[in-house]
Amino acid sequence: MLSKLQETNSSTFAWVETTSNAFGNVLNSCFRCIETAYCLFHKSHYEGEDSIFHSSSTAIEQTTTGLINLMNSLVVNTVPDDILNTSDATIASSSTASSRLYVEYLFHVNVDQAYEYAENSTLTPEERVGMFYMRARISQIELEKKRKVSEQSGRDLNDAIESLATSLLSVECNGCSRSYSKDSIVLHIQSDTVEAIYNTSLDSNLTLNFGDIPKDTVVKLATTELDRNIYLYDHSTTAALITSPVQKILADKTSIFVVTIKQPVTTDFSDVKVTVPTFISEDASGFFYHTFLYRNLGDYACFHIVQVHPRLNEKYDVYLRVADFPTIFQYDAIAEVTINRDYMACIPPQKINSVGIIHIGLKPTPTPSTGPFTYNNETYTDPRLNPYRLMVISSSCNTWNEGTEKWRSDSCLMDWYPNKGEVSCECSGENGLTFANSFYVAPNTIDFSTVFLKFSPKDQAAVLAIFILVIVLYVILMIWGRHQDKKDIVKWGVTPLIDNFVDDTYYYLITVYTGMRRGGWHSVSGQIYSGWGG
Repeated sequence: MLSKLQETNSSTFAWVETTSNAFGNVLNSCFRCIETAYCLFHKSHYEGEDSIFHSSSTAIEQTTTGLINLMNSLVVNTVPDDILNTSDATIASSSTASSRLYVEYLFHVNVDQAYEYAENSTLTPEERVGMFYMRARISQIELEKKRKVSEQSGRDLNDAIESLATSLLSVECNGCSRSYSKDSIVLHIQSDTVEAIYNTSLDSNLTLNFGDIPKDTVVKLATTELDRNIYLYDHSTTAALITSPVQKILADKTSIFVVTIKQPVTTDFSDVKVTVPTFISEDASGFFYHTFLYRNLGDYACFHIVQVHPRLNEKYDVYLRVADFPTIFQYDAIAEVTINRDYMACIPPQKINSVGIIHIGLKPTPTPSTGPFTYNNETYTDPRLNPYRLMVISSSCNTWNEGTEKWRSDSCLMDWYPNKGEVSCECSGENGLTFANSFYVAPNTIDFSTVFLKFSPKDQAAVLAIFILVIVLYVILMIWGRHQDKKDIVKWGVTPLIDNFVDDTYYYLITVYTGMRRGGWHSVSGQIYSGWGG
């Protein structure tokens, strides 16, 4: 199907290829011009505070501005801006089984509409899965077509940005900075001491820390921001899920640095429904169950819980399990949501080994000395039933590997601040770094249909057997111990001799010592007679 679609659109691809080659030829010509301008600049002197170039040498600035405009045109015309609309196809189109899981997830999220659709539809469940799989494959073909268009231009843009930044860094003066921008691309050149660059970055969303490098060391940096992801020639799911602008940092010398970027994200709770939880009577775990879709290995799974008034729970334990509902004994990962982190917690990607439908169980812990409460004119005696809103997001911080031409998520640390509406990425680089992040608010639904998936002999046979064994051993030890206690009472008591007479008035106490060790019956016994009145 893809080959036929490509044949049908061969003229489009030919036009794109011709246009890309034309842009490439113009870029090469411009770079020859700018190299000539730089040579002229080296013969001149720096003058003035407002410009980094000689006042009589405008060729560099004019050529740089022209190149930025040209690269912006290449980005706008060849790099798609709606990749996210087809990102789900990457997941659902891998196989019929993936489509089936995706359809099942959609039924979970849209219970009422899904039930009505299924009842009124003439399609069987398998036919629905087949139709969804076909639609996902079509979307996948569209995605591959867009990648095909932007693949060569992305590589050309990457090379052009690095060449331009390197050339500008070679002529930048100490203590100077300069910015060029045009719609989808912003290029900032800065040359200053490590301390000055760090202090300047504190006021922005991008903070640079050079570690142990002396503060008076002069470093030249080129920072480029692209509002579209030009690195789509990585054909993984990660490339299709990038939601932030792409940041690219280059340094003029080998410099190890740590960059922290704070990206604003949308976390609107107005669309999140209030969950009025209910315990399942047969559920021994005592969880509130939710289901969400995990789209990409390498993403953090984060949970933000906002309780409605009166907010009676001090924390929630989040139990996560792939493909099945968790229990207090069986789960893949656990996180603690407390007020210390604004009732937010993230589970790192290392603890999640599969994409698809993920189930979580929330176990609330009420604040001590809390009592009944009223919600929607109904009184609840259990404070754990405090209604709440749950937001589930999957997010990752990704860096671009030039060698493998792949996005990777294992070189950054991610954190989410829902109350600030931002995601923080901390990445380390040497001399250069290209990075971006993904952020996805996953629809979730509470699930009450888990009665028979909970505490059953099949699920917890080993734990149940050990528990019963301990109880049986405890009962046996209690009986044996009571029997020994009765024997001790007999041993330590006084036993009258059989030939005593009831009318005897004088008594003698006979004590026999045979030793304190085992085998004392071999010793010779001695008798002590004592008495009163005779």
